[in-house]
Amino acid sequence: MGQENYTRKKKHLTVMERAKIEILLKQKKSVSEIARELGRCKSVISREIKQSSVEQLDSEMRKRNRYFADSAQRQYEERRKETGCKYKLSKVLPLINYVESKVKNDKWSPDAAIGRAKLESPEWLTISTKTYYNYIDLGLVGVKPLDLLLKVRRKPKKARIAKRKKQLGRCISERPEEVNHRQTVGDWEVDTVIGKRDKSGVLLTLTERKSCFEIIRRIEERTAECVKEVLASIKLQFAQNFNVMFKSLTSDNGSEFSDSAGIEKKFGIPVYYAHPYSSWERGTNENHNGIIRRFIPKGKSIDDVPDELIVRVQDFMNNLPRKRFGYRTPTEYLTELLAPA
Repeated sequence: MGQENYTRKKKHLTVMERAKIEILLKQKKSVSEIARELGRCKSVISREIKQSSVEQLDSEMRKRNRYFADSAQRQYEERRKETGCKYKLSKVLPLINYVESKVKNDKWSPDAAIGRAKLESPEWLTISTKTYYNYIDLGLVGVKPLDLLLKVRRKPKKARIAKRKKQLGRCISERPEEVNHRQTVGDWEVDTVIGKRDKSGVLLTLTERKSCFEIIRRIEERTAECVKEVLASIKLQFAQNFNVMFKSLTSDNGSEFSDSAGIEKKFGIPVYYAHPYSSWERGTNENHNGIIRRFIPKGKSIDDVPDELIVRVQDFMNNLPRKRFGYRTPTEYLTELLAPA
């Protein structure tokens, strides 16, 4: 077999090949002959013999290097254990402790914690989010999969057949391009979060599309009148800044948002409706509602939720670092957007 036809180029030597090397060396074969016999590069055989030979004493008590296949294999396996990237846990302990605290105590995601740490403590040695998730899977850090809400979601959703549903007003397809591309401040996605499936209170949630700033208000019922009452209270809160902060609303086709004409007349805000059964068209708000469920699970009556918890959840979301903003919080990012040029 010619040396130009290597059958296992760039592959590790096998146990059988090492056994053949031992036999051929006993037959006084040269390195070149062994290489041709195995279809290997001469340098591979030479390096193998040099690295894996062991020193022995002959009958005259002279030191000789001998090659044994079993010894060579053991040495190879030991060397392989030392290869690959080494964990640098000991070098990033401040970061590991910081992330564990934020995930367990403040309900942050590992990515938010790692990104924020880079902003607050740039002197720390750091790791990537992917590496941290690998550490979680290997059990090398205090955070476990059960500490991460999305990591343990395994139940698939059942397929549903979309039924025809009447469009209540101006369609989302009519929304200006600057709203679609999040170019301006003041465009909000709105929805309600229910507890028990009865006539108990619900939460009205509004999410500003560009900054992800969140407003959560309790309403007594899922009615158009209750929604307008909450919007009126928000208008009083923002006072002269209301027209700057509220330029449009995008909602689903729920009955509580059915009075678009009344909202536009009273507050001067155009209302756009997503297509029926297309919650992804209000993805930012839907994701925020998922965060609310970390604190207020489905089935828990909103009437039993204290006002302090609602405020806490709102503050949590507005002070949660976001990757899309360079790990600044929605509050910080909105403040920057509204600052005078």
